[in-house]
Amino acid sequence: MTNRYVSCSFIGQLGNQLFMIAATLSYAWDHRAIATFPGLHDSNYRLSYNRDRIFFRLNTFQPPTPLIKEFAHTYWYPVHRIPYCEDNLFLTGYYQSWHHFHHHREKLLSLFAPHPDTLDYLSQKYRDLLHHPYTVAIHVRTYCLRDHKALPFLGLDYIKDSIKLFPGSPQFVVFSDRINWCKKHFEPLEGNFIFIEGNDGGQDLALMSLCKHNIIANSTFSWWAAYLNQHDQKKVVAPALVYRSGPTHHFYCPEWIQIPVTLQPYPEDMRAYDEVSQSFDNND
Repeated sequence: MTNRYVSCSFIGQLGNQLFMIAATLSYAWDHRAIATFPGLHDSNYRLSYNRDRIFFRLNTFQPPTPLIKEFAHTYWYPVHRIPYCEDNLFLTGYYQSWHHFHHHREKLLSLFAPHPDTLDYLSQKYRDLLHHPYTVAIHVRTYCLRDHKALPFLGLDYIKDSIKLFPGSPQFVVFSDRINWCKKHFEPLEGNFIFIEGNDGGQDLALMSLCKHNIIANSTFSWWAAYLNQHDQKKVVAPALVYRSGPTHHFYCPEWIQIPVTLQPYPEDMRAYDEVSQSFDNND
């Protein structure tokens, strides 16, 4: 029997890459094909960087035969499973729906598990935090008003409404592409907040997933942090708006709690907090 291969193109940063790879792997497992990702050798979109730190368990060899057939997928394409193809297949698009791969979640959890070096680093730097019984990761994704016009800024009201769903005395763990903006604007909020700084994307993704619960942004990066969270009693809170238009029921897992969002003007002081070195500044 001749081996069949499947691969994918890459568009965007780590969060998008996780969706594309998960959909490709799921198709391979469903149809006894071999998934390989030679595109991870490219330098654009931090692909080679993520290959070594996130996707180090994946095949990256070039298929011995051409990938002639192509299946394209847009953001809101309604198909839940990629149609079977008798030939080698090359997937293009975003595949931003849990429907494509959730039936293989356990395999994905194993393949996307943090690198041992990442776990060692986190266990030393955040020992007390990782042993805290009640941690809630908060992701504040501010985006860029010029470059991300389709992705609205959620505003602090969403954060205020979300933290109300966690009674008692949780430890809120804040991640952001503009962490200093968060330090300033979280001052009036009630709660115990820790602000995470100085990590790379893989380290932040792992740390977010190791918190007990997640408040995510309209972000594929924190989507994956919540999806990779393996705590049985986890609560995931998400904004009921991802893009300025488009449904969310294919995007969010059914058990995740969606909070209504009222769009707010982009903060006038945001540019004063540009932090281009932040680890996941472009990880969606």
